[in-house]
Amino acid sequence: MTNSLRIQEICNQVCYNIVAEIGCDHAYITKNLLDTKKVTFAYLTDISFKCLQKAIVNLNNYKNSTCFCEGDGL
Repeated sequence: MTNSLRIQEICNQVCYNIVAEIGCDHAYITKNLLDTKKVTFAYLTDISFKCLQKAIVNLNNYKNSTCFCEGDGL
């Protein structure tokens, strides 16, 4: 669910136009930020390639605004 109160509150705290979502799983936070044009670019990482694939699928419309990396953090 991309419009949960928790995700919305996290997005409300963002004050930069480029972000990094570490442990992105489905990338709901980044999707919300890009959908609302609050950010212009996002780096996303997850330790699990399977979870990173979910993020890639969810952000398919933002190929030029995202960079995906498999790894255990920054």
